[in-house]
Amino acid sequence: MLNLQQTKFRSKQDDTAGGLSRDEIVRVLEQEIMTAQLKPRERLDERVLAARFGVSRAPVRDAIGRLASLGLIDVRPRSGSYVASLNVSEVIELLELLSGLEGLCACYAAQRADATERNELKRLADLCTQSASATTEEYIGANNMFHEQIYLCAGNRQLAGLARQARRRIDAYRHLALRVPGRLREAAEEHIGIVGAICAGDGLTAQRLMVSHADIQKNDFAQYISIIEAAESRPDH
Repeated sequence: MLNLQQTKFRSKQDDTAGGLSRDEIVRVLEQEIMTAQLKPRERLDERVLAARFGVSRAPVRDAIGRLASLGLIDVRPRSGSYVASLNVSEVIELLELLSGLEGLCACYAAQRADATERNELKRLADLCTQSASATTEEYIGANNMFHEQIYLCAGNRQLAGLARQARRRIDAYRHLALRVPGRLREAAEEHIGIVGAICAGDGLTAQRLMVSHADIQKNDFAQYISIIEAAESRPDH
């Protein structure tokens, strides 16, 4: 006869038998939100997601709860779960926060990165340059790896964690901005300058360039805000 703990363990296994684990569901949904495959205000249907991932609704509900705790999903009582949306002022505030955090990461990276880490950073900057001539989705993947490498080079896990949290909240909107004509190539060129400063050990220049890289006070500001407002104006699904 199974005891209570064995029964609970078997139930947890049954929830995801043959399908994705809770952690895998979280990673898939998080990635789709961050790359704007799931748009702000888009409704998430637990039954549809459960069928898609080959699991019961329980692990899907758990995954949605975890993403809600990160601010990526809004759970509305008696309405459902929706991809979180931000208004223009919230987007601007988060961009300011992210640029400050990533600027500090770049400064520390210039002081602390070893030769192997710097070479990897160069490789990823080159990959971003190549991807800028491909699709936006390819560039987004390379860009994410580039910024993760800077977090690694910074050698401060607490700072990296804060930067990742801010990036998660804002990435869907930042990726929308990458669709502004010419922005991909411009961003890739900015990466080259940042890497040059890091490899030269110039922390102040690396910080200044990284803050500028994430700064919204650019020529594409008006276009960027119009993209955000268009995303905001979409009706709830």
